[in-house]
Amino acid sequence: MRPLAAADLPRLVELEAACFPEGPWSARALDGCWAGPAVGVERGGALVGYAIGRLVVDEVELLRTGVHPDHRRAGLGVALTVAFLDACLARGATAAQLEVRVGNAAAIAVYARAGFATVGRRPRYYADGEDALLMTSALPLAGPR
Repeated sequence: MRPLAAADLPRLVELEAACFPEGPWSARALDGCWAGPAVGVERGGALVGYAIGRLVVDEVELLRTGVHPDHRRAGLGVALTVAFLDACLARGATAAQLEVRVGNAAAIAVYARAGFATVGRRPRYYADGEDALLMTSALPLAGPR
């Protein structure tokens, strides 16, 4: 795990497209994520996972987490989420939140294992009409990771 920097943008854009072929964020949307906590993980010199967010005073929103399809189901999602939250804690965060598609069982399980709990639902949150679950976590993390 390591912090991401502006020099990582080309690799981040490529990874974003591999992780979210149905709707990747643009280079413009991803550029600037360096101001908020941003962590990545490499395997064999390639960026294979990332977590980015935005910190406002003492609350952080986890905006995007991605793991390359070839590297999923190996615990990287949980490790990235925990590393992201640890980076936020080091910057003074006391709470974290995120939205996740109700139909994304794998991501919901990752976030729950990383210490998030479901606290609400946002109807028709996504452009296709799917609801989102609102999940939160107090920092520092407690319990098993």
